[in-house]
Amino acid sequence: MPRKFVIAGLVAAVLVAAWVFTPWPKLVVYRTVMDLWGVVDNVTASKYAPKNIDEQRDLAYLPDERTARLDIFRPQNLAGKALPVVVWVHGGGFMSGDKAHVANYLKIIAGQGFASVGVNYGLGPMARYPEPVGDVADALRYLQDNGKRLGLDTSRIVLAGDSAGAQIAAQVAIVVASRPYAAAMQMSAPIAREQLRGLVLFCGLYDPDLRDNAKAHRSFLEMATWAYFGVKDLANDPRKTQFSIVGNLPASMPQLFVSAGNGDPLIKHSQELVRVARAKGVEVEPLFFEDAEPKLDHEYQFLLDTREGQVALQRMLDFLRRTLKTGEARLTSKNKG
Repeated sequence: MPRKFVIAGLVAAVLVAAWVFTPWPKLVVYRTVMDLWGVVDNVTASKYAPKNIDEQRDLAYLPDERTARLDIFRPQNLAGKALPVVVWVHGGGFMSGDKAHVANYLKIIAGQGFASVGVNYGLGPMARYPEPVGDVADALRYLQDNGKRLGLDTSRIVLAGDSAGAQIAAQVAIVVASRPYAAAMQMSAPIAREQLRGLVLFCGLYDPDLRDNAKAHRSFLEMATWAYFGVKDLANDPRKTQFSIVGNLPASMPQLFVSAGNGDPLIKHSQELVRVARAKGVEVEPLFFEDAEPKLDHEYQFLLDTREGQVALQRMLDFLRRTLKTGEARLTSKNKG
């Protein structure tokens, strides 16, 4: 047999073995695909982002961590005014994603009179649970400590996130709202509960006991779980209880805006969160588009060329204005830039 065929066979065998017995090849594939989706969504949002936005990029909220960076967007016509703050935690299955992927979406939010903040955090497997929760808490602490210099009204903050970022944002909010939970997490609340006015959650994972989608998405879920926790299955892991949002949701939580597409494999998580929040007496505004056709997939809210994406954006902005008690300016072709 020619040497080149032997070498090719050995290379193929190594690649197959790597794919089957180690998580790294799958991680690279999933991370690449999800990052490309993020880039595409950001390009779509650029058509709707206003042009008159001031940007402060890659501010270090921790001095010695390369990933601990955040971006701040503010409308130029409100320069010098302390603005209420919307802090957004990006998604990516706990193993991918970047604040740059939501930059144009955050510019749209800023154009409505807010300071919007995109936060990067450590990604698995280099950063394991609960490090990203601590990262976002540290970002809030940085904004609190530097708010006056940055032109932020940190007495009015909304935490927001999508997908994995929604779970992280919700967990940070529970740290803020519940002293016993913060103690269990071995964290201190980065801001006072009265500063946290609301929580915007798109397409998140809130109940690790909901496993209806495990069979259809088993490979991805195993990869995300391995990247974040170091194990493939969280079913018997003691960290599962702490990780659960519905299992730890306190009655002291701020108002919630919860949304997911009707074709999202994680929609039952959002529906269960709404049910639990209402049972606890927490004010919650759901948005699910039950009858939408074609069905709305995961992260539908970033598809701003669709009617549902625009409805979700407007409903979220209405929630932000109401929660942060700002004016009622609405999206128009003029402030789309």
